Amino acid sequence: MTQPTGSQLSMASISRPILNSNPVHVNDFPPEIFGEIFSLCVLLQDSSAISHHTAPLNLTWVCRSWRDFALCSPTLWTNLAVGESRGTVPNPDKIEDSIQHWGRCAGDLPLNLKYNFPNQYYFSRLLLPAALFPFSSMVRNLELTLQTYQYVPLLDALPSLSLPLLESVKLTWYETLYSWDAQGHREFAVNLSRCSLLQHAVIERHLMPNYPRPTIPVSFRLPWAQLKTLKLIDPYLQTSQAAEILVQGINLVECDLSIGEDSFTVYLMGPPPAVTLPRLESLTLRVTAPVKYHNGGAISQVLATITLPNLTALTLDNGNLTTPTLPEALCELQQRSQFLLEHFSVSGDMCIEGLRPLFQGVPTLRSLFVDLRVEHQQKYTVQLTSILMWSEQQMDYLLPDLVSLEISKPGVTVLNDYYVNQMLTTPGSTMVSYFNIHPSGNELFAALRSRFWCAGASPGGQIGIHPLKRVVLRTKYTRSYEGKGYGQEWINDDECASAIASELVADGLALELPVDFVEHVAW
Repeated sequence: MTQPTGSQLSMASISRPILNSNPVHVNDFPPEIFGEIFSLCVLLQDSSAISHHTAPLNLTWVCRSWRDFALCSPTLWTNLAVGESRGTVPNPDKIEDSIQHWGRCAGDLPLNLKYNFPNQYYFSRLLLPAALFPFSSMVRNLELTLQTYQYVPLLDALPSLSLPLLESVKLTWYETLYSWDAQGHREFAVNLSRCSLLQHAVIERHLMPNYPRPTIPVSFRLPWAQLKTLKLIDPYLQTSQAAEILVQGINLVECDLSIGEDSFTVYLMGPPPAVTLPRLESLTLRVTAPVKYHNGGAISQVLATITLPNLTALTLDNGNLTTPTLPEALCELQQRSQFLLEHFSVSGDMCIEGLRPLFQGVPTLRSLFVDLRVEHQQKYTVQLTSILMWSEQQMDYLLPDLVSLEISKPGVTVLNDYYVNQMLTTPGSTMVSYFNIHPSGNELFAALRSRFWCAGASPGGQIGIHPLKRVVLRTKYTRSYEGKGYGQEWINDDECASAIASELVADGLALELPVDFVEHVAW
């Protein structure tokens, strides 16, 4: 007879009811059991907040033995979050002492600190240095969300502040009217260049909407060459600064950069050769400044400075700008790098047909997101449809591995009020004739059908092309116009789009036709 294994014995014993048990007083638990229980308590949500309602502070209020054990267990105190918790904000008069007590309980262990006060005007700008500086040599992960004026003492002290254990940092600040009272500051400098272990950095600055005054300049000094991940969002980061940051990040794996104002460098002997970033796998570039500060070529200029042999994910958001140079810059980047892209997202007013050489060079592409703009929306749709269409007579079909497609294109099956407004300004137009004049949904659905069913072949059949699995056709819908009939949407089914969509879904395609409600169509 085969003897049961240890695991079988264990499962058998678990399945049997416990008939006898010897009660043990809670204070008689072995220290290792106490340690496990307390450690599980601090893993709960909000456990790192300064609150007597959550661990570890609430454990110290049960009894003396629990208090002594908790205070002598440094691992319970390595995470600290200072900010609003369960609808309450810490007392400003006591918060400094509470933070210092917490830090002392952590002993010599590395700390993970999070300060979140984006809307608290009454906190002294000196609170952060007073609370943070005594433990700066122990901080491993630092996350700050504050208003600009609260950052002033910290940023001024950063060059001399010791942060030898810092591995990751996230700085988020919100400018308010208080920002302009920051001692008339000439410039902010985020200087973390001395942090020898820093590998992950996120820095985001949020400006006041519709505020005409110029923002305070910010300079960034980080150990770019040792960073593995970087997200730097500053609406006024110049094009040349973004390029300089990228070419120094030789160890970056993921990078997300905003590009603010255009700036140009004149090369007397021609531009320098592109710098190779051998480890970069994911790159996001986005234009964030108003159109008046751009000529449309910012992203193209940045792409011209780098070579990315291992890039697999690329996201480009050119805002509302017309970008005639971007398709060419993308194709040159691919030819120079020979990367095998898997995920590509592009937004902006640009020629989709110009991307055909790029798509020819990346047959590995699996997901594609395209945000079409209104001005040339019909033309771009025709171009994209031509790229997606497959037929048995086609020998050079593109994107054979594409399985996920998302297009932000108004009016595929929903006619929103933006389009109604455009239609009504055209003499003699009606809702039906509008789509007869501008056919798009029918051709697009035909292209989707050809790739999903592969012109009658079985999905994934012997044609070397993968069938689509997920398609999102997104409409942005606004109630920004006044008048009779506005503020609603109309279903356009002139081309039997609903019937085709139902048939595709029935055969297994994950098809979504969402309508996003926005304040206005920002195109």
